[in-house]
Amino acid sequence: MVLVILDLDGDLQQGTAVTLEIRSEDNILSTQTRTKGSLPPMPDLLLQYRNWQSLYHNLWFVGRLEETENQIFQGSPRELDLAFRQTSEHLVIQFNQWLRSDSFRSPREKLLEKLSPRAEIRVIFQVKDTIIRRLPWHLWDFFHRYPQAELALSSPAYEQVETQFKPRKTARILAILGHSQGIDIESDRHLLAELPDTETVFLVEPSRKLLYQKLWDAEGWDILFFAGHSSSYQNGEKGYLEINKQEKIDVGEMTHALKKAVKQGVKIAIFNSCDGLGLVRQLESLHIPQTIVMREPVPDLVAQEFLKYFLKAFIKGTSLYLAVREARERLQVLEDQCPCASWLPVICQNPTELPISWQQLIGGEAREKRQQETGNGEQETGNGEQETGNGEQETGNEEEETGNGEQLFLTCPYQGLSAFSQQDAPFFFGRETTIEKLVYAVYTKSLITVIGASGSGKSSVVFAGMIPEISEDTITIAFRPGDRPFRRLAEQCIDRLEPQLKETERLIEINKLATALIERKINLDHLSDRFLQKDSEKRRFLLFVDQFEEIYTLCADREMRQNFLQLLIEPLLSHADSSSQAINMQSRLTLLLTLRADFLERALSYRPFADLLCQYPPELLQPMNREELREAIEKPAQKLNIKIAPGLSDRILDAVGEEAGNLPLLEFALTLLWERQEEGVLTHKAYEDIGGVERALASHAEQFYQSLTPAEKARSQDIFLQLVHLGEAIADTRRVATRQELGEDCDTLLQKLVEARLIVLTNANIGRDTPPIITVELVHEALIRVWDRLQQWIEDDRNFRTFQNRLRIHAKDWVNAEEEEGMLLYGTPSLEAQRWYKEREEDLSPPEKRFIEASLAFQERDRRDRNSLKQRLLVFLVAGLSVSLTLTAIALWQWHRATIGNIGVKLNALSTASEQLFASEKELESIRESIRTARSLQSYRAS
Repeated sequence: MVLVILDLDGDLQQGTAVTLEIRSEDNILSTQTRTKGSLPPMPDLLLQYRNWQSLYHNLWFVGRLEETENQIFQGSPRELDLAFRQTSEHLVIQFNQWLRSDSFRSPREKLLEKLSPRAEIRVIFQVKDTIIRRLPWHLWDFFHRYPQAELALSSPAYEQVETQFKPRKTARILAILGHSQGIDIESDRHLLAELPDTETVFLVEPSRKLLYQKLWDAEGWDILFFAGHSSSYQNGEKGYLEINKQEKIDVGEMTHALKKAVKQGVKIAIFNSCDGLGLVRQLESLHIPQTIVMREPVPDLVAQEFLKYFLKAFIKGTSLYLAVREARERLQVLEDQCPCASWLPVICQNPTELPISWQQLIGGEAREKRQQETGNGEQETGNGEQETGNGEQETGNEEEETGNGEQLFLTCPYQGLSAFSQQDAPFFFGRETTIEKLVYAVYTKSLITVIGASGSGKSSVVFAGMIPEISEDTITIAFRPGDRPFRRLAEQCIDRLEPQLKETERLIEINKLATALIERKINLDHLSDRFLQKDSEKRRFLLFVDQFEEIYTLCADREMRQNFLQLLIEPLLSHADSSSQAINMQSRLTLLLTLRADFLERALSYRPFADLLCQYPPELLQPMNREELREAIEKPAQKLNIKIAPGLSDRILDAVGEEAGNLPLLEFALTLLWERQEEGVLTHKAYEDIGGVERALASHAEQFYQSLTPAEKARSQDIFLQLVHLGEAIADTRRVATRQELGEDCDTLLQKLVEARLIVLTNANIGRDTPPIITVELVHEALIRVWDRLQQWIEDDRNFRTFQNRLRIHAKDWVNAEEEEGMLLYGTPSLEAQRWYKEREEDLSPPEKRFIEASLAFQERDRRDRNSLKQRLLVFLVAGLSVSLTLTAIALWQWHRATIGNIGVKLNALSTASEQLFASEKELESIRESIRTARSLQSYRAS
């Protein structure tokens, strides 16, 4: 048997990178062949699939028991059927054309080269994109060429689960027969009841509690089976089951019970119900070996026939994959009644697991040995315990423990490092006084600013405390400003005002609204009026800006920040002369902000906002006192009838203290305790195992870090440091980074960090023609404070990271200024950038490196220009000096000649005077004149 793995990373809009691996089933961890290729963008295929899906959903009722007169068609049923069949043919043709693309030639030819048509082949498509998962891969012409091949879908991230092997005489099946109004699931029940060598327990429209209890059954199960109504949510990422007439259960709500069932031996899960790919998305994190679902809504007849054909083939010894293929292909006979019936069944596989055979499932070898020992080969009926559920429907007052002492485990009421949401309101305790104050403030103040320390629960008290109390008469729009606050606000408004827009239309409207807000063509009063007109039953409009400090930490554009602040406060400033309560009675708009206390100084630096904070005093969120913390610990557990060991609450409270920032650590520790509960009790032993409140998160992060390979450890250090914004005179905070900034080839590691609850990935789909922007951030800032290793990394790297934070701001300003040279680094900052560029080039993102290179190139050009100017000035100065010296020499020479001439005249005059005196017999006077003449001549020579 051969295993083929095709990893498809991308989507139909942007194209898909493909990695092909061929392995032997003898050693599925050893790759024999590996090659890469790609599939080009194919938006037309996406449109063709959506058209097919739309038409299919108008036909899927065929074979159901309910009446069809109320179905809505575009045209007659015959015309709809014809259009659907033509669309199906076009989809298959276009799909195979896509797979014949030149860029996919290498994987395609490698398959033909390495595989034999006679070999049994498992083909696993590792796909994340929802649409690519739904394409009809079984109609790829490859499967026509290889009749012993069958496909399965898988998540790109998976791991092997250690199971508790329990040798049994028979296979155990838990058959859940859910809400069945309008459908016939009795056929499924009869098929399962007649299976040989099995113990089948039927739960007919069970209560949630009974279902949980059975999933936690200590004996474990080999097969989980569900029939009834089910569906996936529109985004294809989640699904739900209708377990009875009153209850729909999200698969995520069964995580702990299903994990336990998998650990105790579940090998196959079968959802013989509608639209199961959303269910699988959530189940993938549980790493079930094999799951069989229906891609789309399924008619009764198709579901019944598939189960019959599959079980018949599987029991007679056909491998699981080929049994599914055989059953799927046999559905083709129904396609005159149920078009595309053979498209529906699909396997979802954990690649670390080998498919199990029926003989292995029922312990065939052990059973055969027992029969030989008894000598009579008696048949074990296998019908086992059958529970109809008719007499076992649960009420709210029933006992919480099963007959064997097992405790019901429910969804965890604690939130770990995440904030409480509106859906978590039933489990939010301890802030009742604060909630009352905030509710009162909504009706009496136009501006509410909730200020508290990091980790004090600002977001939670608003989302889970205040908003549910005012939801009946108040419209709430909540958003985080991020690095583009106008766009974030526009996104939330458009999604609420126009929820039915297509992706491209949504993108256009968001951009238009964001631009209008920036240009003040629309203000908050306009938005408030529009929302209240649209929903006339509401009386107030609340705009909630959560984590308001992001406009200082993430929005580097100072002009945008100032503009956004003005947008928020303009409606309040327009009524500045009135009392706050009078304003609020006239205006139906309330602005609510949550702000970290250490950013209050930054907020006060803008005078108009500071004036408003004086007019509307902030609501200061104080640390919870001991009794409030006790309620937050004990009441959620009491609500679900879970006990806390005596003295454990006090022990936790002593460790928590009353510091505001410890709330995330408390919730995280309680979450870990919940996962380690023993028979419905949170124990001291579990508390010690997690390291107490102080070390729970740090221990969790360190334990995860130690599980990484050396290469992953080095890469994770770089990722964590990129997600920290170093504070200057304030505490370090978490930073939102784009996926591009973190570098290439870290997707697998990022997925591991997400699963470990250490980081959060956000996929922002901003439009059909624009690739999604993936952002990454630490799950909470508490991680920065308590994890010693991360603190040490930060300190060791602080100088470089501080420089890098400044560099990002300068680089962004440069790009926003259309790369104006005046925005480049120069002088000492340029020299610092050059030093870090040489030492840490690998740690700089491409935009950062480009900015530094542009700065260095600009400085080099400037240096050359300055040197050239200096040389020209030097030549000019030398020439000027030469001319000046020449003129000076000429002047001195002329002065010298003039001086000599004057002296000659004087000497001649003195000589003449001396001669005249001597001639007049005045010898003495004549001698005196001669001496004077000689002295004058001597004085001239001396000079």
